[in-house]
Amino acid sequence: MSALQKALNDFRARQAGVAATQVKDAESKKKKAAPKREPKAGRGGRGGRGRGRGAATEAAGAAPDKGWQTARLSRGGVPLAKQLKDVLDLLLEVRVPLGVEEIEERSKHSAADGTPLAEALRASAKVDALEDGRFRYKATHEVAGREGLLALLQRAPDGTRLGDLRDAYPGAADDAAALAAEGQIWLLPGGDTFDSAAFPRLVAPMPVSEDIAAQWHATEVPADPATLEEELRRAGVVPAVRAGVRRRAPPPPKERKKRAYRPRHVTNVHMPELFRDAAPSQID
Repeated sequence: MSALQKALNDFRARQAGVAATQVKDAESKKKKAAPKREPKAGRGGRGGRGRGRGAATEAAGAAPDKGWQTARLSRGGVPLAKQLKDVLDLLLEVRVPLGVEEIEERSKHSAADGTPLAEALRASAKVDALEDGRFRYKATHEVAGREGLLALLQRAPDGTRLGDLRDAYPGAADDAAALAAEGQIWLLPGGDTFDSAAFPRLVAPMPVSEDIAAQWHATEVPADPATLEEELRRAGVVPAVRAGVRRRAPPPPKERKKRAYRPRHVTNVHMPELFRDAAPSQID
């Protein structure tokens, strides 16, 4: 083998060694730069932050039992307020006592002993918890019909809110409106912010002496409201504040004086003699 061939073989061996070293360095850099992946938690798994049902179940089982979690959710993840409203609507609709099994069958919510829904039903002012474990809707006023409604209103001279009568029995609001139309009660509207109120229309005899009656009929009342208000103020009677909003009439629009027309942009004001004669038709 000649010296030239031997030198060529040595060069090729050194090139192969350098290439192998570069490949190893590149692989080691990739391993260092790659992030570590946490193991995924499958169904029933224990590691990582898995978003599956198994990880959520394990986290819920491992976490301590907090009061707000118990009050917030029950079976199916339905909020407790929604469950309570559904059961109240059901009890108001049927108006008969229902057991735990019937409530769960109709409303799809469990009201068994120890559940948040059962505790909320027992604490509600609209529910009667019976001794046999059943629940019944409790109206604000326990009346059975129109005659009972009239008797209830006659026993309340200070008035009764119409909203407290709507859940007494089906059609209680319509019966109250019918009693007001017949003249047996007063039904006063409460406006936008207050509910209407029902008052008994009682007629009580009040004896009046003849002298007071004669003085009453002899007193002349001014027909003009402004004069009547002035007379009341002189007598020391302050008029009641008006409930409506007082709105003043808008003032009449002011007439603006017209200004004389004065042109602002005038050209060639330094040569007025050019525009005294008629304008030329063409320019040579």
